[in-house]
Amino acid sequence: QKTSRHWWFQLNEKNSSLPPLYSILSTDEQVIIKEWFEATDVLFSKLDRTPKEAGIPALSFLHGLIMGNNISKIVECGTNYGYATLLLGIMQKKMQNRNSLFTVDIDQLKTDFAKSWATRAGLSEYVKLHTGDSASPETAREALNYLGGEIELVYIDSSHMYSHTIRELETWYPLVKAGGFIVLHDANFYYHQQVMKGMPQAGGGVFRALTEWRE
Repeated sequence: QKTSRHWWFQLNEKNSSLPPLYSILSTDEQVIIKEWFEATDVLFSKLDRTPKEAGIPALSFLHGLIMGNNISKIVECGTNYGYATLLLGIMQKKMQNRNSLFTVDIDQLKTDFAKSWATRAGLSEYVKLHTGDSASPETAREALNYLGGEIELVYIDSSHMYSHTIRELETWYPLVKAGGFIVLHDANFYYHQQVMKGMPQAGGGVFRALTEWRE
């Protein structure tokens, strides 16, 4: 479709190859992702909102990191409507790593929507969808219980707000095993600049939170 959600394919129209992120998908899984986009196009149209999900570049980075290292104990902060959850869950399914992805969102409706698609994709043995605050100790305990007491990677793509991102970093950093990773989406200076220009809806607090927390 000619929409901003599919810019990667529009830039690569002369190249018929799929990104490695998609090339691991079976035909049935490709159909599920296609129909997920169609369903969320309708949903966002009804809500009169612009779709927002992590794009192919960010998830391709995670794809290489996770499958290249057989990372199997993952926390995703910010399920949203489940795009990244589906792709991360499918990665774990390919590697046969059960009970490997714990994903959390504050919005019950989003969690339910994502869960329905994860079930359809056959990911029930691999993914746990939880409704709650991604920065709370209670959520962290739920994650540790599901993952068996070990976390190898935390992917933060939730509120993008400064104070909340700080709390997420403080909550999860002590729980990641030695040699593990925390990956933050939109942790760049561009979004920080938008906030400085009086556009807090850009969610640019991640850059500031990461910079100050790291110091």
